[in-house]
Amino acid sequence: MTFERIKPLTDGLSTVQVADYFGVSVPLVVKWRSGQRTPSDTVVKLVEILETIQVLNPALFEAVKPKP
Repeated sequence: MTFERIKPLTDGLSTVQVADYFGVSVPLVVKWRSGQRTPSDTVVKLVEILETIQVLNPALFEAVKPKP
């Protein structure tokens, strides 16, 4: 999975906020964005869960997403 799949879930968030949201370091998010690294299996699973929540309950998704 590339960062392009994460991007819609984190629209408007800073790199620091994305790192906090996924529990990873800022340098790792920078590497995701540049294509140097891909997200771990754990992050991929979290993205899948967040995508499902976004579709099934958009209000809940917005409630748990950090504010820009």
